[in-house]
Amino acid sequence: MIANPSLEWQRLRDVYYNLRTCFSSLNWPIESLYANYRIAVSPSASLLALTSKYTATPSVIEIYSLSGNKIWNFVYNSQKDDYIYDYHFRGEDLCVVFTSQKFRYYKGFKGDFNENSYTKDLIILKEIGAQLTSLLLSEQNLPDSNGEGTLNLDFEESLRLVSSRVVDKYLVLQTPDKLIITDLDTFKNFVVPISDLDQNKIHAIDIQSLVRRKLNLLVSYDKTVLQIEINLLTRTFSLHDMELADGPFTQIAVSANSQFVSLFSSTMKTIFVTSKDFSSMLLGYDISEESSEPYQISWCGNDAIVLSLRDEVKLIGPGQESISFFYDLINDDEEDNNMNGFDVDNFLRTSSQQHVPYEIPILKSHSDGITVITSNKVEFINRVSNERIELYQIGSSKPSSILLDFVDKLATNASKAEANISYLKSENLLITAINDCLEALLDEFDQALQKIILRAVSFGKAYCEKYNDSEKYLLYLNYTKVMNQLRFADVGLFVTYDQMMEIGWENLIQMLLRRSLFLLAIQIIDLLELPNLKDLVYTQWCCQKIKKEPNISDMNLFKIIAKKLVSAVPNSKRNYVSVETISDIAFEEGRTNLCNLLINLESNLDRRIKQLLKHNEIEMALIKSFQAGNYEMCKLILIALEDNMTTTQFFKILDQNQSNGGGLVDMAMDEVKKLSIECGNENLIINGDLIGNFWVENIAKHNSNLLSTYWKQQDKKYELSLHRTINYLETVSERDETYYEAYKLRLSKLISRSPNKTFTKIYQKERDILELQKKLGETYQMSFYDEKSLYDIVGKLVSMNQVKRASKVSKDLGVSIEDFWYLVVEIFSSKGEWDKLYKFIVGNSNNTSDIVNIKSPIGFKDILKTYFDKSGPKEHISVFIKNSTNLKPIERVELFIQNKEFETAAQEAFKIKDIEHLRLLYEVSESDQTLHSMVKTYITKLGY
Repeated sequence: MIANPSLEWQRLRDVYYNLRTCFSSLNWPIESLYANYRIAVSPSASLLALTSKYTATPSVIEIYSLSGNKIWNFVYNSQKDDYIYDYHFRGEDLCVVFTSQKFRYYKGFKGDFNENSYTKDLIILKEIGAQLTSLLLSEQNLPDSNGEGTLNLDFEESLRLVSSRVVDKYLVLQTPDKLIITDLDTFKNFVVPISDLDQNKIHAIDIQSLVRRKLNLLVSYDKTVLQIEINLLTRTFSLHDMELADGPFTQIAVSANSQFVSLFSSTMKTIFVTSKDFSSMLLGYDISEESSEPYQISWCGNDAIVLSLRDEVKLIGPGQESISFFYDLINDDEEDNNMNGFDVDNFLRTSSQQHVPYEIPILKSHSDGITVITSNKVEFINRVSNERIELYQIGSSKPSSILLDFVDKLATNASKAEANISYLKSENLLITAINDCLEALLDEFDQALQKIILRAVSFGKAYCEKYNDSEKYLLYLNYTKVMNQLRFADVGLFVTYDQMMEIGWENLIQMLLRRSLFLLAIQIIDLLELPNLKDLVYTQWCCQKIKKEPNISDMNLFKIIAKKLVSAVPNSKRNYVSVETISDIAFEEGRTNLCNLLINLESNLDRRIKQLLKHNEIEMALIKSFQAGNYEMCKLILIALEDNMTTTQFFKILDQNQSNGGGLVDMAMDEVKKLSIECGNENLIINGDLIGNFWVENIAKHNSNLLSTYWKQQDKKYELSLHRTINYLETVSERDETYYEAYKLRLSKLISRSPNKTFTKIYQKERDILELQKKLGETYQMSFYDEKSLYDIVGKLVSMNQVKRASKVSKDLGVSIEDFWYLVVEIFSSKGEWDKLYKFIVGNSNNTSDIVNIKSPIGFKDILKTYFDKSGPKEHISVFIKNSTNLKPIERVELFIQNKEFETAAQEAFKIKDIEHLRLLYEVSESDQTLHSMVKTYITKLGY
């Protein structure tokens, strides 16, 4: 029978705390962890980094999982003046600080790192709003800058480090005269000068808060605490004295929510707790009666202070109350007797042996509790949640406890069990009981208890007809499965539900991938339906495959990766995973052929172009840009090639065919096709004609000389002649007899080199126009060369009142009579020469009353519109209306009205019995009695 978990709880005032085992045994051969090793614990307590305390210049950092499995060894060839000073975790990435003014930032456990200097180009932060008197930093003691706000320390032979730490993305280093803050993303270095502070009076430094780029540090200085507010955005800082008098404080710890600060005064043997602004002293706890001074002070969430003592972890709550969790590691009576009078503190200072007879726990605080690490096990202390209290507390009458009790009674006393269910149903508490059990499930570590809770929930659902939140049940069940998988010793990721949500699914999957647990990552993604993260798994698998298999040929490795990527989408024959990261890794590993092969697997053409450009495959990027129809990218690439290549090389690019991808690529595509994998074989075939024509039409027109050179190189005489002719016409300044001879010669060449009869006719007609210009110039003693088209020439003749000559020229050179008439109407009407236009239309008749059956090849509608728009003579309009044969009767009425010939309009309306227009005329003719009477007569005759 499983013991009630509440029996292991300890009460601190009105709060219960529970110490639960995460890993009861560890797989490492390590003894006396605290005494023998320098330790760094990752923020999520998933990793430990260890080096021996007894090596002056350590060369190896061992990385272990929380379950004691060795994950990685970091090895460095340490020397006297260049060795490992300290190391920390940012997430699960290791940051190693060296005494040689540099640091390495490792991403993953495969040895990939960025190495940078923490003293190069230091950006000095400016002090603002100084609040101190004796501690103010004087301006004259600031280090000299190079005039650009940076400080160069390259001249220093050595730089003594005092302490280091990593907070979020910042590496914070303390030296005797400055604080150096390095951004691990941008690798920018900032410096806070503290040269006026006595280094012997600085006892501890901790991070109080970090919000965006604002960092608050707490410095134990002399008997007080200094708060340094650093704003990296404005590049300023300010110092504030918290005006305390109970120091020096040798340890500082800030609660998870940054609202409380604990300070340990070794001289007063007291732990103080203050508010974040130090305005209220909330607690002063005397530790003089404890077994030892605290080796470490931390927080259990935001509720209690945690002390790491000799063989003990102590939680301190409000009102001087505390509870302890003890470690009894020594079972040998003789060894126990020999421990009398043993001074562990002195032993830790002087001994170089491996065995210490006391356990000193290592603490790692979380927002929901604290992880306790010892040499042989890992435990977790947290505040017992209300759901667990209601579920497990002896004598509880809460709905969840009643439902759990139902499961216990079901096997032994079915009638009493039925009574539990009946009570919950009658009080409408069954859904509450189910939900509370599910909440408690997420906080349960013991799988046997998880099964009991799930059984209770299942029975509750069976008896509750109103429960319809099956999605919540399935989600909580899946969360529990995931946490159980992560907590296996082989995985070593012991996370609570709150920690899991805080870490986030992407980071959690990344943690699995660092450990090469690809299958487990895929299972979790499928279980929790996180399809967006699946690409990440396949990408990391391929990257690791490239790094682990240097002896596999590029072709074989390409086929392996192609097959794996396609398998990401079931029943698919195409890759939908971006290969950008994978191709980058191949390039970094020196496998350029593999890099180019992998790029062909990219399903998105724009991303493929980007990768080709990144790896300097410009020609291939150009082809893919055309296939993608990316007009701007095609132009940019061609312009870049034109600027960076010789003319001969560039013209070869313009002539290239798609097959220029290379034989290796073609072979790879053939092999992939054998595997029934589609690699985005675009239908658009790109050749030199397409690229060359695109360049000519969109780019080369701005570079006449280069375009001429291109046509020569292509041996395209016709295009060259045409280009030169167009260029000549655009640049010629005076058009005279010299122009005539030069242009005629160019037209003759175009006629002889024309590729087809259509173009030949065009150039012959152009030459005929040129001859006409010469002839007209001689006839009228003026230049016609400035008229660029036949219509311009005809128009000029019409403007000169040479209508007959213009008509003959139009007829001879193929201008239609309709176009000629439109041209004449436009020219005369624009100049207001209405009589000339009228004469042109009606011929030689001088008596408009005798004019009948005037004919126009363009009709009269457009002529009338021109007259109306440009206010032509009304008598002309009247003649055109009367002689227009293609007008409808009603249109004729409307035109007469528009020309204000109301009597004629009335007569026409009466003829066609148009009562609507007659009524309109009747209304507008009130001032004209004769017209008014006539219209009224017409309306009466029509019977209205």
